[in-house]
Amino acid sequence: VRTQQESVEERADEERRAVHRAEVASLREEIRTCDEIIAKLDAVDVGLETLVRTQQEMNARSRRTQEESERLLAEKDRLIEFADALRSKLDYFDQLEKVAEEFQAGVIISSASDPSGQRVAPREQVMPMLKRLDDCLEFVQSHPTYAQGGNYGIKFRQLQTRALSTVREYYVSALRKAVAHVQDAAKTKNKKSAGSATTDSGEYDEIDVDEGDETSLLYVRFRASATELKDLTEELEKRGRHEEYAALLSDCHVLYCEQRAFLLAGSIKKKMRAIASAENKKDVIALARIGSAYLTEVCQAEYRLFKHFFPNTDPTGVLSALMIPLGTYLSDILRPRYISMTDLGSLAELVDAFKGELLEDISSKVENAAALETSMRRILSDVQERLIFRAQTYIKDEVGNYRATADDLDFPAKLVRALKAKADGAEDDENTATNWYPPLERTLTCLTKLYRCVEIKTFAGLAQEAVSLCADNIAGAARTVATKASAVDGQLFLIKHLIILREQIAPFNAEFSVSVKDLDFTHMRGHMRRMLGGEMSFFSLTPDNALYQLASDGRPRVVESTIDSKKELEKQLKAACEVYIMTITKEIVDPMLSFITKVTAFRVSSKSQGKSIKAAAFASEDKLTAIAKQVNTALGEILPKAVYTMNLYLNSQSTREALIKPIKSNVAEAHAQIDAILDAEFPPGFSAKIGILDPARLAAAMEQ
Repeated sequence: VRTQQESVEERADEERRAVHRAEVASLREEIRTCDEIIAKLDAVDVGLETLVRTQQEMNARSRRTQEESERLLAEKDRLIEFADALRSKLDYFDQLEKVAEEFQAGVIISSASDPSGQRVAPREQVMPMLKRLDDCLEFVQSHPTYAQGGNYGIKFRQLQTRALSTVREYYVSALRKAVAHVQDAAKTKNKKSAGSATTDSGEYDEIDVDEGDETSLLYVRFRASATELKDLTEELEKRGRHEEYAALLSDCHVLYCEQRAFLLAGSIKKKMRAIASAENKKDVIALARIGSAYLTEVCQAEYRLFKHFFPNTDPTGVLSALMIPLGTYLSDILRPRYISMTDLGSLAELVDAFKGELLEDISSKVENAAALETSMRRILSDVQERLIFRAQTYIKDEVGNYRATADDLDFPAKLVRALKAKADGAEDDENTATNWYPPLERTLTCLTKLYRCVEIKTFAGLAQEAVSLCADNIAGAARTVATKASAVDGQLFLIKHLIILREQIAPFNAEFSVSVKDLDFTHMRGHMRRMLGGEMSFFSLTPDNALYQLASDGRPRVVESTIDSKKELEKQLKAACEVYIMTITKEIVDPMLSFITKVTAFRVSSKSQGKSIKAAAFASEDKLTAIAKQVNTALGEILPKAVYTMNLYLNSQSTREALIKPIKSNVAEAHAQIDAILDAEFPPGFSAKIGILDPARLAAAMEQ
C-alpha cells in the first residue's frame, strides 16, 4: 500500500513536474518570442530612426534645392532686366547708324534740294529725327563715363547740325517762296494799273504797292503763302531751351526780318517821298510827326504778323532789327532839313518833340509800337549831334569870340537910363535881361535850350566850356568898362554879371566840369640831368644803364585833372568882390593907411629907436588934422556914392550888404588902429582934437 501510494504520489509529482516543465517550456517559448519581438522592435526602431534621418536629409536637400531655384530665378530676372536696360541704352547708340543711313539714303532732304520739286515738310520728317537726336545727345551728355561716349556725342552733334541746316534751308526756301508770291501779285497789279506790259523785274527788285493794296498784299497774301512756316516755328520755339535751337530760331528771326524789310522797303520809301512832297512847306517837326505816325502803323501791323508766325517770342527786340532799316527812310527825308538848320531854338524844339512826344507815344501810349523806339532814337541821336555841333559853334562865335560894341559897354549910363525909364513907369526890369552883357544872355539861353535836349554828361562838357568862355569874356569887358568909365564901374560890372551867371546856372542839375588828361614830363628832368652829367652810363650792362632807367622810370606820366567852371566862377567872383572892397576901402581911408604904414616903418627903423613918433614930420598935428579931414570928407562923399553905385548895379539887397559890410569893417578897423597909435603916443583927447571920429560917430556917419 505504501508503495502504491508512493507510486501514485510519484506519478502525481511527475505530472505536476511535467505541467511545470510544460509551463516552463511555454514560458521559455514566450520569452524567446518576446525576445524576437523585442529584437524586431529594436530593428524597427533603428529603421524608423534611419527613416527620420533620411527624411530630414531629404527636407534639407529640398530646401537647398528650392533656395537655389529661387536664386536662379532671381538671377534670371536680373539678367533679363539688365539685358532690357542695356538694350534700351544701346538703342541710343544704334540711332546714330539709323539716322546716318537716312541722310545717306536721301530721305532727309529740303525742298530746296529736292530734284522732284516736291516739298518735304520738316514737321513730318526732320522734326521727329531731330527729336531722336536730341534724346540721344541728352543721354550721351548725361553719361560721360560710357565707353566712346564722347565720340558718339560728336557724331550726334554733327548729324544734328546737318538736320538743323536742312531746317534752315527749308525755312529760307519757304520764306522766299512767300515773298515771290507777294512780288508776283504786286507786279500783276502794277501791270493792270499801268494798262500795258512792263519789263520783268529781277528776283530782288523792290516793289511799289499802292496804299490801298498794302494790307491785302503785304500781310494777307504773305500770311497765306507762308502757312507752313507757322508749324515749323512752333516746333522750334518748343525746343528753344536748347542752345542750338535758340540759335536757329534767332537765324529765322533775322531771315524773317530781312525778307519783310525787303518787301516793305519800296512802299515805305514811296510813302515817305509822298509825305515829304505833300508837307514841303511845313516845318520839320510836323514832317517828323506824320512820318512817325505812319511808321507806327507799320510797326503795329508787323507786330501782329510776327506774333502769327512766332506766337511764343517777344516781338519787341526782334522787330527792332526790322524797323531800324525802315526808319532810315524817315531819316532820309528829315536829315536834309535839320542839317540845314542853324538856329539852336529850332533844333532844340525838334529834339524836344522826339524825346517828349514821339518817343513817349511809342514807348508807353501806343500799343505794340515799342520796336520802333530804337529807330527813332537813332534819328534823335543824329539830331542831337547836329544840335551839339551848332551849340559848340554858337558858344565859340557868340560867346568866346564876341566883340562888344560901344552900346554893350555903355555903363553906368545904360543902368541910369533903365532906372529913369522904370521911374517913369516904362517896363524895364533886371529879369528881362535888357541890361545884361550879350554873351551872358546868349550863354544862359544856349544852356537853357541844351539842358533838356542832350545827355547830362554832354551838357556838362558844353556848360563848362560856355561858362568858362562867358566868364573870360565878361572879365575882358569889365577891363574895358574900367578904362572907359572908372575902376569901380568895371569891378561892379564884373561882379554884377558873375553873380547873374552863378545864380542862373544854379538850377541846372549837372556838374560843370570836365576831366582833362595831360602828359607830365617833369620827372624826366632829373634823369636827363644825370645822363648828361655823366652820372649814368649808356654802356653799362646793369640795371643802372641810362637808357634802361629812362625807359623804365622816365616814361611820361598821364596826369588827369578836373576843370570845374562853377568853382572857377566862384573864385573869380570872390576875387572881384575882394578887389572892389579894397578899392572902396582905400579910397575912403587911404590917408590913414599911409600914416599907419609910415608909423610901422618908423618903429622898425634903426635911426628912430627910442624916439616917439611925435618927433616925426609925418606925425605933426597939422598933418594929422589934414588926414582926419580927408577921411571924414571921403566918408561923406565916397561911401554914399559907392552905395548909390552898388544900388545901380546890384538889385539884391543881400549882395549889397555882403559888399558894404566888409568896407565898413575895414574903415572901422583903420580908425581903431589910428586911435590906438594916437592914444599911445599923444596926450588923451588928441584924437578928438584933430577930428578923428569916435566909434559911435563913425558908425552914424557910415549909416547915413
